[in-house]
Amino acid sequence: MITLAIIGIVAALTIPNLIINYKKKLVETRLTNFYSTFNNALKLASAEHGDYKYWNMYDALSSKEQLRMWNETYILPYIKVLKTEYKQVGYNPRIINYLLDGSVIIIGRESWFFYPEAKNFELGIKTESSGLQYEYPKSETSGIEWFTFNFNTIRGLYPFGSGLDENTLRNDKKIGCNTAATGEKAYCAGLIEFYGWKIPKDYPLKF
Repeated sequence: MITLAIIGIVAALTIPNLIINYKKKLVETRLTNFYSTFNNALKLASAEHGDYKYWNMYDALSSKEQLRMWNETYILPYIKVLKTEYKQVGYNPRIINYLLDGSVIIIGRESWFFYPEAKNFELGIKTESSGLQYEYPKSETSGIEWFTFNFNTIRGLYPFGSGLDENTLRNDKKIGCNTAATGEKAYCAGLIEFYGWKIPKDYPLKF
């Protein structure tokens, strides 16, 4: 009985840490794979269709049908996906590509949102003071269940906050990778990139 009790205590202490470490490793692996694979695909697309600056990114992603054409031209020929969905609530249409490794990338004309695990994918409705509505991920799970990337005609695809100093990435009051940030924790992707696509030991958010 004493031996069983000791085994139970050890298991209770170690299993949660094993689960957390597994989740962190999964996030690191899928973030790295996504960033590498998509940047390679975008380079192949630019070699065939011309430089990013000719892709007319903002205007092309202004409606669901234009979104479909953009995705079928610049993304799908170079990336294998399980399935694709196109959604539009209000003025913000989105491409939702389900990737083979179980992750999801949501492509919009402003930011791209990457979910390492498709099971966590969920968009909620936001309403601006003007009354306009659009879909957006839950800010409270940012930096844990989903991560913010940018794509533009100059830099291509990069994690939000890439190139900023560590203090800004961690401590920005609005979108920093910290528990007190008032908005989405957009700089978490940049912070993980800062550490070589590894989640630092003192990462401020809990998995």
